Amino acid sequence: MTGERFVRGGLPRQVQSDLEAAAALTFPEPFAQVFTTGLAQLAALADHFARYLCLEIAAAEEWEPVLATPVAPAELMRCRGYPECAEPLITYVLRQLAAGGWVTRRGGGTFCAALPWPLSEAAAIRAHAEQMDARSNRTFALYAKAATVFAPALRGDGCAEQLFLGSRALRLWLDYFDNENVLYGVGNQLLALVASDCVAELAAGDDASTEGSSYLRERAPQGVRILELGAGGGSACQAILAHLNKTGLTPCVSEYVVSDRERTLLGFARRALSEAPAASALRYLEIDFERDLGAQGVALGSFDMIVAANALHAAKDLVPSLRRVSACLRPGGRLLISEGVRPVAEAPLGPELFFLLMRSFSEVTLDPELRPNAGFLAPRQWGALLAHAGFDDVRTVPDFEAAGSPFASCTTATFRATLPNNQGLRYRVQ
Repeated sequence: MTGERFVRGGLPRQVQSDLEAAAALTFPEPFAQVFTTGLAQLAALADHFARYLCLEIAAAEEWEPVLATPVAPAELMRCRGYPECAEPLITYVLRQLAAGGWVTRRGGGTFCAALPWPLSEAAAIRAHAEQMDARSNRTFALYAKAATVFAPALRGDGCAEQLFLGSRALRLWLDYFDNENVLYGVGNQLLALVASDCVAELAAGDDASTEGSSYLRERAPQGVRILELGAGGGSACQAILAHLNKTGLTPCVSEYVVSDRERTLLGFARRALSEAPAASALRYLEIDFERDLGAQGVALGSFDMIVAANALHAAKDLVPSLRRVSACLRPGGRLLISEGVRPVAEAPLGPELFFLLMRSFSEVTLDPELRPNAGFLAPRQWGALLAHAGFDDVRTVPDFEAAGSPFASCTTATFRATLPNNQGLRYRVQ
């Protein structure tokens, strides 16, 4: 590759253009504490890195001859002899190639190559990101590992998932889902901001509804009880406790239950949180939110706030899971969900490069209205799901769908919702 596609420093022009656009963003308070132009630039580099990895996968799998004429993902699957389970992987790679301009979308959901394809610039992009902030390498390392497993995954090799999720890769996972990974930790920091606001409201007995407010005022002297679902290695809890400590709200929390269905991850969380502020208020439970929570020792209607960070998208059936969660909240209680979101329909997201290697990410119960696709959802879809599950006062933080919002391309959000007084009582007696 020569000349016009590249700029000084070795980055393709499109990458450089996206970096310049990210540098021009300005974020309002309080989000400027979390979102910075440097972070926006790193996110752009990570997106392009995933895109070039997909180009490498397609080239290694020799898709170019097949894409010489428009083909749909299912046709490409048959031509290359892949099993049906490979179709989500193929679709993702093709959408990434289209985002890079290396294939074009045609009618009927088909794709056609724009030949010749360039050489990959993944290594140069990763090196540039590491120069900007070495902590971002935790994201790039996991993406690179995922790319090495894609070929056997395309062939339906059941060992591919184990290769990616096995003990040898566990360190990569823990490093990725850690607050030191600036590209992941931003979601936890945003969640912590919202959680602190909610703890302050709950401790003061402040609620939108009169009944809920009265109930919470009675509860306030007892302290706020928090349950976190799918806590993994504990990074979300770390961020929340640190922000509560920073804002002087730690004494308002009487109990914080850290839960996950994987005992190994709970062990990592316990070690990571051993010296956290309010460590004495922490309790650890092995809980699967896809099963009856009451049967697992969770007292229904007993928590003031429930938190789930990058967990609920993995539920096989989201609506029943949300209803099980709501049953554990007190009237007027808050549900906080931190999730990766898809701001543009069908736009491929970098983390899907590794999430799609897990069949649980794709093999979910779909609903044409509430959950039309597996994996990451649009913000409005989360809002509809929460309303359907009986919550009200549903808010998306930040409101990056507003006109002219600097968060328009943001792919992480926190959703906060309140359980109405009558809903809490109804679910508690079931």
